[in-house]
Amino acid sequence: MEIRVEKTFRVDAPIDRVWEFLTDPEQVVECVPGAELTGKSEREFSGRLGIKVGPVQAKYRGEGRFVELDRERHTMRVVAHGAGDGSADVEMRGELRALEGGGTESSVEAVANVGGECITVEADVTQEADVANYVAQAVSAYGRVDAFFNNAGIEGVRSALTDLDEDDFDRVIAVNLKG
Repeated sequence: MEIRVEKTFRVDAPIDRVWEFLTDPEQVVECVPGAELTGKSEREFSGRLGIKVGPVQAKYRGEGRFVELDRERHTMRVVAHGAGDGSADVEMRGELRALEGGGTESSVEAVANVGGECITVEADVTQEADVANYVAQAVSAYGRVDAFFNNAGIEGVRSALTDLDEDDFDRVIAVNLKG
């Protein structure tokens, strides 16, 4: 899955100070929730990152490097690769521009390719045999079950609540809350 991010923002600090901050992984990691720096050299760094997007959580260990650092033009390019609960490759380009009054405009473009493995199993979660089948398929594929994302829900009969038959109401509650 490819994720693209383009962002421009203003920092109320001189361009050289912003440059020093953004090119120092020890400072940047403090601003990234779930990130930990485990190693650093002049242009390379390593670390761990835990992310959560909706119901999906992943943990990665990886390395990154500044492949371009142009202090005079205030441009940079960073590439990184991580593996763990799947894999991720990231390329980020950044550019700083001095603003009148001493502030700095930062423009960032990043592309992340995130991969992993999952299976989908069509099932009626109100049927015990279907539930047992998708549990068995998950265990067969991965050896264990960490989590399921069950997308179950029905709308039921459309009517005013005062006109709704109790059996129809009970079915909606049973499927949408219990499965």
